[in-house]
Amino acid sequence: MSDQMDIKQVNVEVRGLPKFAWLIWVVAGAVSSVVGFWLLLSPKVAIATLAILVAIGLIFNGIGEIATAAQSRYPVVNYIIGVVFVVAGLMVFLRPSGPTAALNFLALLVGFTMILTGIGEMVVAFVGRNEIEHWLVLAFMGAMGIIAGFMAASWPAITVFVLAVLLGVRLLFVGIAQIGLGLKIKSLTA
Repeated sequence: MSDQMDIKQVNVEVRGLPKFAWLIWVVAGAVSSVVGFWLLLSPKVAIATLAILVAIGLIFNGIGEIATAAQSRYPVVNYIIGVVFVVAGLMVFLRPSGPTAALNFLALLVGFTMILTGIGEMVVAFVGRNEIEHWLVLAFMGAMGIIAGFMAASWPAITVFVLAVLLGVRLLFVGIAQIGLGLKIKSLTA
């Protein structure tokens, strides 16, 4: 037996993804990560600034979900998660005026969105655990989203701080995961 190993080249064909799909993931991940990091550094930002950051983060997470939903084992769930994120982001831009109304609206909307998307992520993780390599990570992110969502919706007195920290952590980790996935897609479509 030889000390050298035979190395075989494996060609992988990725169907249904445009060549630029990886770029959508990388850009969405970069924006999500930057917004998440900034929220962690500045948790006491003004409500208006937080609302804009929350809206941007939600919209870019949604775009990332929608862009790759067709390749998912359960695309309908991913489309729904993406649409929920985008709609929630747009609703944050159209939030009621006044600090108290805006704070309560953000708490309920972001909490509800995080709960819904967390449930969706957990469903996909557990149903697809035989096909998804890192299904436990996805399930953990879903559970984190559900917990953060309930906290944000039920604790409006400190919502700015809670939203900034919890959403910041989530956006940072989701953004990093999106960048990694985008680079993986690029290597498969190159």
